Amino acid sequence: MAFSASITPGAQRSLERATQLAVSDGADRIDTRHMLWALWLEEGHAAALLETLGVRRDQLELTIVVNSDSSVALDAESMSEAIIQEARQFVRLFEQSGELTSEHLLLALTRQSEAELGNLGITRERLVELIYPDRDTTSLPVAPEYQLSDAVPQTDPIREVQPTVSSDKPASVKPNLDEPIQAYRAIDAAANRAREGLRVVEDYVRFGLNDRILIGELKSCRHNLAEALNQLDPTQLIRSRDTLGDHGTTVATSREYTRGSLESIAIANIKRVQEALRTLEEFLKFVEPTGAASAKIEQTRYRSYTIEKALATTIAANQTFAGRVLYMLVTESLCRRPWKDVVIEALASGVNVVQLREKALPDVEIIERGKWLRQETSKAGALFIMNDRPDLAVATSADGVHVGQEEMSVSDARQVLGPAALVGVSTHNMQQARKAVLDGADYLGVGPVFQTNTKRFHEYAGTEYVAEVAGQTSLPWFAVGGIGPSNLKEAVLAGASRVAISGAICGATDVEKETKQMVKLLV
Repeated sequence: MAFSASITPGAQRSLERATQLAVSDGADRIDTRHMLWALWLEEGHAAALLETLGVRRDQLELTIVVNSDSSVALDAESMSEAIIQEARQFVRLFEQSGELTSEHLLLALTRQSEAELGNLGITRERLVELIYPDRDTTSLPVAPEYQLSDAVPQTDPIREVQPTVSSDKPASVKPNLDEPIQAYRAIDAAANRAREGLRVVEDYVRFGLNDRILIGELKSCRHNLAEALNQLDPTQLIRSRDTLGDHGTTVATSREYTRGSLESIAIANIKRVQEALRTLEEFLKFVEPTGAASAKIEQTRYRSYTIEKALATTIAANQTFAGRVLYMLVTESLCRRPWKDVVIEALASGVNVVQLREKALPDVEIIERGKWLRQETSKAGALFIMNDRPDLAVATSADGVHVGQEEMSVSDARQVLGPAALVGVSTHNMQQARKAVLDGADYLGVGPVFQTNTKRFHEYAGTEYVAEVAGQTSLPWFAVGGIGPSNLKEAVLAGASRVAISGAICGATDVEKETKQMVKLLV
């Protein structure tokens, strides 16, 4: 919908959103609450002014569910006409000509409810000081007052108000920073940065990690970026470009020309992408009034945060699990000998990750065993993982927790454990594996590969799933389920380089021999 050709896209969107809020609120007109919250959500100049005045989000936020029904749009112009008329008075009063912006809408609100805005620290005089710092606020003329709830006057109030300019001060002239060519220059530069940054990260993921899941996510981001920019005229972007006249190309720091590692290249460039996307999101609001391009960029920016988390986690996890190929799940009922003796021998023979997996024991007993395992794994330089229970992982100072598909999410586990702890996730198909990677899991359990004595499954992922995961992700993962000396080679041939084993070690007569035999096949 278009209210007027002289209204900026940001102001127009604010009016539309305020109208939607009013309709959803059951109101027959826009009031101060609707307009203030709409201006805040737009994140434009008016929102910046509100923050400067010390207004907090919680003072404005409305919990109205916005109605997306088309009838909202039909009422928008009539509901917004009064505030547009009021805002236009300020355009004529302070600038004599020019576009109606979100700043003018905020000024218009000072005429509707002076007391309500005053309680928030918002006054017309203070707003004028911030918007027009050279304007003499002591000689502001008084325009005819009317409430936004009143009927709209038949005559245009703008024509009834003549600007008064102090004789000893020149009229303020706002810098015209909103010229389309300048916006297009910013968009062109940011788009180039985003494309370049995405390509650098993708090349690292492709050649450094060989991770198809992350490659797919990055390609999707590039596709979304292209879709958003396709809504603009590419000729305008190119013609607006002025590389030779861009002072930013000659300003640099020494750190820009050094990188300590390949990983630092990837992380620096994903940050660069996010900064560029934010610039695009804001400037597109000015040149593309429907908001579709900006919304597409916003979604892409949020997606880049997920990619960054998965990328950083994958890099860190590969360092944490480097050289750790044999993962032991300890369950006393599966051990032929005293379980503590089995653990000590296994740690001495090549096991370097130990999970305490006792489903039937009371918490007190699990904590006692966990504390003992913490001591023994620390002495051996191994990791200690608690099965299913992040609370018991905290109580035993475990390195992390392992959760199944039916237990809890990665984020829920981290809420208990904190960001430094490891979270492993059991997966049975590629969809679950991809979700775990993007959720920020530190490692995956992949299986069940073979028949197992610890769990009964109607269907088995088998070696086919092992091969699929091996070709899709570089996040550390352990093949699990019924693996032992007799079939370990089959799992390795399918692509497994790390395995998690329970019965084959716990139930072994000669733990040292069985453990060393399996380590030899893995390294």
